[in-house]
Amino acid sequence: MSNYIERHGKGWRFCLRIPPEYQAFENNRKVIKKSLKTADKREASRLAKGVYNSIQKRWHDFATKQDQPLDYEELDMHIKQYLFDLQAKDKKNRRDFSGMVPKWLLPYTSSGMHSNEELACLHWVDEYQRMLKDPWYPSLDPQEFHDPYVAFAYLTSEIEGFKKRFGYVTPAESSKEFTIGQEVTKAHIQLERLRAARAKGDLAQEQFIFNALFPSGAPQDANVSTASTCSSLVESGAPLLKLSEVFDRWKEEHLRYNRAPKTVTDFKSQVSRFIEYHGDMPIAEVTRRHVFEFRDAMLDHPACLTKAMRELSIRERIEVAKSDPSVKKVSPRTVNEKCVAALSAVFGYAERELLIESNPAHNAKKRVQATHRSRQAYTDEDLKCIFESFPVYTEGYRPKVSLGEAAFWLPLLGLFTGARLEELGQLLVDDVRQSSDVWYLDLMGRNDTPEGKKQRFKNVASHREVPVHSKLIKIGFLEFVNEQKAAGHVWLFHELPENTDKRTDRFSKWWNRYSRQHGGFDSSKVFHSFRHTVKNAFRRAESDMRIADRLQGHSLGTEGSKYGDDVPVNISQKTIELLRYDVDFSPLYRN
Repeated sequence: MSNYIERHGKGWRFCLRIPPEYQAFENNRKVIKKSLKTADKREASRLAKGVYNSIQKRWHDFATKQDQPLDYEELDMHIKQYLFDLQAKDKKNRRDFSGMVPKWLLPYTSSGMHSNEELACLHWVDEYQRMLKDPWYPSLDPQEFHDPYVAFAYLTSEIEGFKKRFGYVTPAESSKEFTIGQEVTKAHIQLERLRAARAKGDLAQEQFIFNALFPSGAPQDANVSTASTCSSLVESGAPLLKLSEVFDRWKEEHLRYNRAPKTVTDFKSQVSRFIEYHGDMPIAEVTRRHVFEFRDAMLDHPACLTKAMRELSIRERIEVAKSDPSVKKVSPRTVNEKCVAALSAVFGYAERELLIESNPAHNAKKRVQATHRSRQAYTDEDLKCIFESFPVYTEGYRPKVSLGEAAFWLPLLGLFTGARLEELGQLLVDDVRQSSDVWYLDLMGRNDTPEGKKQRFKNVASHREVPVHSKLIKIGFLEFVNEQKAAGHVWLFHELPENTDKRTDRFSKWWNRYSRQHGGFDSSKVFHSFRHTVKNAFRRAESDMRIADRLQGHSLGTEGSKYGDDVPVNISQKTIELLRYDVDFSPLYRN
């Protein structure tokens, strides 16, 4: 593959001469040059192989499509869909323009202004009809046009757009290209006739043309499937909304309801990859086939990207991974939980907003082999190891990654509350309260946190009050809270970084490394394992699981069980005190 790389400054770049038969397809280029963003020749050769395979596949697909005869039935369906969207776009443009007309001009818009528009439309009907009879009409002025001697000169960009949208590949000046050019021209003649009729006040002409084109009620495309849907889409301009625009709407709604910003970041990454793979398609044109193709392609995508790989296109990265067995690929579970989940959320929003009829990503997850639960509870031996031998508890060790006392208290709070890590990490000093002589953590969520940030919880059931276990009090939790309050801190764990979507991101990574280093735990045992440990402890103590679930912030199952969710802290304290572990915490007690 070293034949296709060359020195470029201090690094290497890919270089490939384009055969004459593909130069028109490659925008009349003769050479493809692409920086590989690496100074390592071996890495450059590896990346170049992926780029080369991607280009060869693109050329092969081009040649295959060139040799395929036209499917006239399919072409007719695409032309109808094209005209349908031209009408929708024209209607949207009129609606947008009408709001810009000054009030003093409104009396004139129904007379001279419309008659001039009608004449202009009829002029273009005549011009397009002439071009239909003679594709080389008109004889354009070579002084004004770079290449005046082309077929269908008035509509060259529209024809190219049609071919790109529906995937047509045609040799230059071939019969296939002329046929497509003629059909696109006919569509524009129909559009100009419609606009002329509308300009003179004939509003029924639009429905007449629609009925003539679609006697069954609608174009049989993924865009629409019923006449009513078709009509509503034309009215709203929905076919013109691209996937990126719908994502922006979903993002706005997601953040409006105080959802996690990190979800937006993750989903944007996946939607951007889908757009890079398929293009920024109108939302109503995305089919299940598009979703499945993207899903399956992501199974061959590298799991981790080097700096050089980030400079490649998504298809080139996939080819690199295919050609190099040493490259770790994205797992099916990750594809399901990130790629498909992101698409399903955005398309689900579009379905709810009546922008599409159905969600093409619904139930599109790849079937994966069932495995054991990825997160396991800590055993009694694990807990002994953590709290009786970890240096953070035996030697007063504190990590250098600016975690402070969170390294000491968060695992203890996780063990005696069963709360989620972020719920504990975002506690304020004032969230530790007292009622009826019972100290508790107020996990109800507040909007008046520092920097105007809101405390985020997984769901409504996460809002709760959790009593402070007597073991935590003996270890000195209340004294720690008072020390933070006296120091003027607002956050209970003020040393956790605030420049991330989650305050506990850095802690979570540190705990995974630290617990594996000192406890020998595998990836199935993480901080979330404390929640499973607490659940098991409640069951062993034969506690009331309805109260136990409420304390852990689980969504309650039945509608009837939702009544009386607010358990008084003096009652829930009895359930919390049932949490007992075979661990000697006495060395941690404050004298």
